[in-house]
Amino acid sequence: MLNRSISIENMAYNSRFIQARRGATVTWKNNDTVAHTVTSDTGTDPMSGVIPPGGSFSHTFMNTGTYSYHCDLHPSMHGT
Repeated sequence: MLNRSISIENMAYNSRFIQARRGATVTWKNNDTVAHTVTSDTGTDPMSGVIPPGGSFSHTFMNTGTYSYHCDLHPSMHGT
């Protein structure tokens, strides 16, 4: 499966860890009642900006690797 989805709800990324193939598009859907971000821990990709409640953000990963990210607005939220 190339495309993957991550739900943001209850102040968490669900799932916190996923695997996707190179060239896959991952979509984060904000099902929470507050805004969130998807922000790379290394300052590269992915970088969503603010995702409002009900909004989504998609990123296509063109390189193989491990990508760790967090929410700028809620520092306890992390995913890989």
